[in-house]
Amino acid sequence: MAASGGYEGLAASPDASVSEQVLRDFHLLDHNKDGLVSQEELRATLQVLDASTWTNIAVRQLFDELDLRKAGQIQPKEFADWCFKNGNDSFFTDEQRVFLQRQPSLQLISIQVVDLNGDDMLDKLEVVANERVAVLKNMIVDGLGGNVRVDLVVRDQCLSPNASLQDSGLVSDGKVTAILKAPVVPEVLTNGDGGVAELRSDGSVVTSGSAMFGGDSSSVEDQLKAGVQSIYKTKSAFAALKDDGSVVAWGIRVHGGSTDKVKDQLMSGVVSVHSAYESSSFAALKKDGSVVVWGSQGVCQSYESVKGDLESDVQSIV
Repeated sequence: MAASGGYEGLAASPDASVSEQVLRDFHLLDHNKDGLVSQEELRATLQVLDASTWTNIAVRQLFDELDLRKAGQIQPKEFADWCFKNGNDSFFTDEQRVFLQRQPSLQLISIQVVDLNGDDMLDKLEVVANERVAVLKNMIVDGLGGNVRVDLVVRDQCLSPNASLQDSGLVSDGKVTAILKAPVVPEVLTNGDGGVAELRSDGSVVTSGSAMFGGDSSSVEDQLKAGVQSIYKTKSAFAALKDDGSVVAWGIRVHGGSTDKVKDQLMSGVVSVHSAYESSSFAALKKDGSVVVWGSQGVCQSYESVKGDLESDVQSIV
């Protein structure tokens, strides 16, 4: 087989047809067609196939096995050597190969991550252009050692984790500002009626226990998948404060499990939440110095009588 395009060495295997198949698989991984496969190219391809199995850690481990020269990029020959060494005549299955060939081009872009002073925080990162912002955030967190959270800003706009990099205005050789935040402190809360809420280190919340009393959070499930900063409880309900300053609540409605009556006030700007466990109510302090209360009817009635005094200049809730 004639070698071309940087793929020298694959024809050296005992079986030329096997070499051709390995070459085709290498070509599927080599998105920018430079004759080498980067860790990001490997990650992007494998996570398109199965993101739950090919976590960033799993991809990194496989990349370390494939990168025999420890050069940070995989050459065709070491890719072939790894396949043959492990008794494989190909890297992908037929079904995976067909699936990948039908995918739109996985174009890679280079992104420079800077701090608020404009100084480089990491070496340039390669990421697929149509990937979600959340993937870039995870790459930055990994690069910084893992024990941190980040918000990403481009042209003074905070990027939504679910938006694509392209839609967020990021192009190759572009810059993104990373604003560091303290890591989430994992916590498990159990309320008096047996509902359980667990805040995980990735900012997600999972619930269990008594469904009626907060153990079932399916009504707000999407809002609890990421971005939760802290959680709170009353006897029969829970509330979560999110990174974007919004509040989510679930459980018994009259014990703080519903924010319907104050929903618009809790969509942004909340800096802290406080729970009145015995009186089954929550209070939120906003950055404009106002206070919002929801929960038991008695507490809400009392709040209405003093609401005018709590619309500004409140420094803290005790």
